[in-house]
Amino acid sequence: MLHFFRTDDNKEVLHQFIDLLQEKITLHDYPLSFKINDTQEVIHYSVEATTILVEEEKLFYLVWRNVTEEIENDRLIKHMAYHDVLTALHNRAYFVPKVKDRLIELTTSSPKESALILIDLNRFKRINDTYGHAIGDQVLQHTATLLKQAVRSNDLVARLGGDEFVIFLENFPTQQAVTDWSKRLQESFKENLFITDAITLQIEPSIGIAFFPADADHFEDLFQLADSNMYEHKLKARKAE
Repeated sequence: MLHFFRTDDNKEVLHQFIDLLQEKITLHDYPLSFKINDTQEVIHYSVEATTILVEEEKLFYLVWRNVTEEIENDRLIKHMAYHDVLTALHNRAYFVPKVKDRLIELTTSSPKESALILIDLNRFKRINDTYGHAIGDQVLQHTATLLKQAVRSNDLVARLGGDEFVIFLENFPTQQAVTDWSKRLQESFKENLFITDAITLQIEPSIGIAFFPADADHFEDLFQLADSNMYEHKLKARKAE
């Protein structure tokens, strides 16, 4: 294992470990992670350590266990629990409690405009029925890509299921700025057609917006209002066909 300690980052990890061991005398299941050859790859260990005095000489007794595979498996399980497999977006299980926590934080601050935005795709069932579910899945992935490109790093975007997506935006200067953002999102769908070798489709989203705290200050109320506004948008789109 000595070759891990040749880099400055790994040396620092080791020095912190030694300092703590000298202070605590014994460490149980202590996590150590080392970068491999200055790459992004990391190897993880669990260490049992104790300090032993032998004729006034201090010795360290260590048992190292490679737990890299266990940690990577745990990360994969957590990722799958909170992400949609098809689109790689967050899922409902992650989004709902996360937004509820943010709403609590916002009530104790002086926030700018925040909004819950629901989105579904017009005529998605027709796309599935006409071209098959494989194309439908690709349309959902195409949608997810456009949504990820539209949001900022601090915004939350998730797939609720089917063709339903949800976004939480915060710290916009005005409600009009949020409305303008939603219009730009619609333009993005118009400009970025779904294209395969044999199919070109115009994907049209229906969008419903509910503002926090102007419209409601609880997640359930915001969701219900955004859903109602999204349905109204969808009805207008059907009448315009």
